[in-house]
Amino acid sequence: MVAVESLQLVSTSSTTHGGTRWLAWNFTVAVHARHLVAADPDGEILEAAWFPSVEAVRLLTQLPYRPLTEPVVAHLSGGQGLGSHWHYDAPDAEAVVTAGFRA
Repeated sequence: MVAVESLQLVSTSSTTHGGTRWLAWNFTVAVHARHLVAADPDGEILEAAWFPSVEAVRLLTQLPYRPLTEPVVAHLSGGQGLGSHWHYDAPDAEAVVTAGFRA
């Protein structure tokens, strides 16, 4: 478990799909544990594992839902400053990125 105050906002994203607005927040935090244990009260997580950044980027780019994957890939690749917001008119639309701040 990590303390909320140790989280650093990396990016946010928003899109509209099926008449519903969807929002996501991406955070980073320093973790020193070798083993990952996910608290999953809904029972939806099938597996959790640590990945080197390069491998995480490779795996994320294979996923189809751009509003969740593109902001994270940009952060892991050093392509966006902290606090960027990614807006998608639809999940398959191009993002309009508002630059964030650099720490």
